Amino acid sequence: IKHGLTAAEIVVPGEDPRAFEVLLANIEIDHLVETVRERDLAFQMAAARWRLRRLTLMEKAIIDREMSRAINDTTTRRTPEEAQAAAWVAVAESSVMKQVHRHETRLHRQYEKNRIELDAIVTDRMHYEKSGGTPHPCYPEGPVEQTVIHEAAVAAVAAEAAAAAVQNEPVIPFPEPRAQAVQNEPNNATPPRAAKAA
Repeated sequence: IKHGLTAAEIVVPGEDPRAFEVLLANIEIDHLVETVRERDLAFQMAAARWRLRRLTLMEKAIIDREMSRAINDTTTRRTPEEAQAAAWVAVAESSVMKQVHRHETRLHRQYEKNRIELDAIVTDRMHYEKSGGTPHPCYPEGPVEQTVIHEAAVAAVAAEAAAAAVQNEPVIPFPEPRAQAVQNEPNNATPPRAAKAA
């Protein structure tokens, strides 16, 4: 069962959807992803990484444009080194580049937040499975709602408690049938007197 989001929500025209799917698959493998919640976090991590790559390409395009403009500027006589320095100054003062850097910082934080949460969830699940030998009831497979997750967890705990109670219940023998009990009772009754002759 896959998460609801796909590469179509992340990849823009000109980008390779297959490359995003490979990135997502590698993250899921590296972090031992199994449940729906874990897949959602892995997808958010892949989306952040993909957007960071896009920002890197945007940054390079901005630098290339400024360098080309500085080198081809006919109003000033600059060496290639001077043109490069002028381009770097223009890039550093560019509001577009500042926005790119702000987005990069936000995406880095988002990626780390999702990674830490994912690693904690996977660690808890693996500890539970090792201790009990069964999947955690709070991590059912499938695109279920939070209420269903809660109900599944409650039902699983209740079933385990009921099974333990039945297993530990003492065996109480059923009472013997009444006919058998009467048969085994001592015969202390006085026999009836014979009828007097008329």
